[in-house]
Parts: sequence; structure tokens; C-alpha cells
Amino acid sequence: MTLDDFRQLCEDQWHGPRFGDVVKLWLTSESAVELTNDVLTSEVSSDFYSLSGGVPQEPVAIGVCITKLVNPVTRTAVAVTPGNPEDTAVIHFGAHSPEELVTF
Repeated sequence: MTLDDFRQLCEDQWHGPRFGDVVKLWLTSESAVELTNDVLTSEVSSDFYSLSGGVPQEPVAIGVCITKLVNPVTRTAVAVTPGNPEDTAVIHFGAHSPEELVTF
């Protein structure tokens, strides 16, 4: 998953029929590495993500993983968890609706 993929997922969910808010990502290890490397090599402000572990090195970081992003549409925190067998997003649809899983 790239940063552009994440942005598009957030846009698609918010502008869909139910105003979905992406609140969590469960990613494969490969997607988590791709997203982390994309964020670290982009010009995204560090206000929009959190890292855990590792040693930062340019242009990638060894052993570092994105743990949190900011949804660019709703500005809510999005938890990122690697190691899932498939890329899945948890979508929140409001206080009185259950969250739903979306595989992408």
C-alpha cells in the first residue's frame, strides 16, 4: 500500500454513500513496509504519522514501521497494524452504526 493508495481509500470511503471514516488499517507485512518507505521518502509532515522502533536512515528506515497515520479527509487518527494475511481497513460510519471491515 502506498501513501496515494491510503489517500484514495480515505477519499473513496468518505465520499461514498455512507460517509465512512477509515480508523484502522491491518496490513500485510509487505504493504506495511511499502507504506512506511513511501511515507519516509515523501515530503509528508511528521504531524501526519507516527513511527515505532528501528534506526532512521535515509531514504528508508531499518526496522521502523508506521503505527499511526492521519486520515487526510477527516483528520482522525488511523492505527496501522502489520502482519495481517490481507490488507483490511476498519471503517467507522457514525456513533450508532457498527464498524465494518473492507478488504482491498
